Formats: sequence, structure tokens, C-alpha cells
Amino acid sequence: MELPAPNSRVAFVGPTRSGKTYLARSWLRHYDHVAILDPKKQFSFESTDPRFRQIATTFKQFTKLMERSEKTGWPVIYRPPADDLNPMNADRLDRFYWYCLSRGNTLTYVDELYFLANGNDFAKRVPYYFRTITTGASLGVGAWSAFQRPAWIPKIALTETEVRAIFYLRSADDRDAIDRSFGEVAWTKLQTEQHSFVLSTDQWTSRPMRVSVKTKGSDIGSTAATRPVP
Repeated sequence: MELPAPNSRVAFVGPTRSGKTYLARSWLRHYDHVAILDPKKQFSFESTDPRFRQIATTFKQFTKLMERSEKTGWPVIYRPPADDLNPMNADRLDRFYWYCLSRGNTLTYVDELYFLANGNDFAKRVPYYFRTITTGASLGVGAWSAFQRPAWIPKIALTETEVRAIFYLRSADDRDAIDRSFGEVAWTKLQTEQHSFVLSTDQWTSRPMRVSVKTKGSDIGSTAATRPVP
């Protein structure tokens, strides 16, 4: 298959160590102008190549590295300060999406959506993230995210996606949330095969695939995508 367009909306759904971050990382490596919001401070491309080691720990550093990315196309990982993760300071995380929307033509990825979008009032608390998932595509801004508990995420943040990589979910509430939104998933098959996932779009749900996890880096054996869809 070919990778999603850079301005698409994509969700990687699954518990810790299921393989969702490996899969997201292996896809993101193929794009230019990627901005990664890393609230857990654990995302890494696991590469010594300078291209994949652009890390910012303040918002000012993030914007400077993104300005440099205008020429290089290199991805930037933003690890926000601890205070920014306080629910009372949601607007500080939302600056990430304000900047990317203002910049345009940027693929955004958040490595745990729950830090940003939880509760029914998230559209008011983080309006620029809300705009990214609803209207960002027209500005060339993609909205990619990974999260563990779809039952805890506002429904629109999931149903607005065009592509979903769904790993086995341990909670019945989470499985029901997926089944109600996109049709039944082969949960039993996913439960028995480690790092297996179902690739789903608005038109179809695929047979289970697997992420091939290596010591350094990762690849996807049966998806083997090399470039985004124009």
C-alpha cells in the first residue's frame, strides 16, 4: 500500500507496547515537514542521523527548529515542559497546533492524544487542535495521533480520521467504541498475534497485518509503504 497523504487524519490505537508507536515512527520517516508533539518525552526515531534528532524542549526552540525545517524538511520533536502538561495549561500545548496551522503544509503527530484531548469541552480548551482535525487538511496540515483508550477520547477525534491502525484493545469499552464507529474488528485474531493490527479506512477494513519490530528502527512487513499518496 501507499502511505496516507501528508494532510490526512490518521489514528494509531492500542495499549502500551502493542506496536503503535513503532508503526507511526516507520511511516513518519517518509515525510518532510513533520512536527511531533511528545508529551511523554519518549518518542524517538532511534537513529543517529542528524535529520531525525531535532528535539526541542521549549516552545521557542520548537519554532526555531521548524523555521529551519522550511529549508531542510527535517522532522522536529517537541517535548513540552512539565508545567504545560497540567490540564489547567492546555492552551500551552495548543500553541503547537496554532503554530502548525499558521505555518501550513505540516504533518502533525501527537504521541498520546489523551494529554491534549479529553473531556467534552476539549473544543474550547484546545481550539487549534480542534481546527486541525476539522479543517487542517485545507491548509495542508495533517492530524496524526496515537492513543491507548478510545473510550476516553472525544468521539470526533476518532471519527474524523480517514485511516486507522487498530491494535488489540484490552478494554471492552474501547473495543465497543471502535466497533460502533467503524464496524466489527477481528479482535480474537489481534489478541493472539503480537504486534498485529487492522488497517481501516472509511471504505474498508483490512485483514490483520503485523509490525516487524527490530532492535533499532522498525518496518511493516505486509504494508511496506515507501511514499505518501499525492
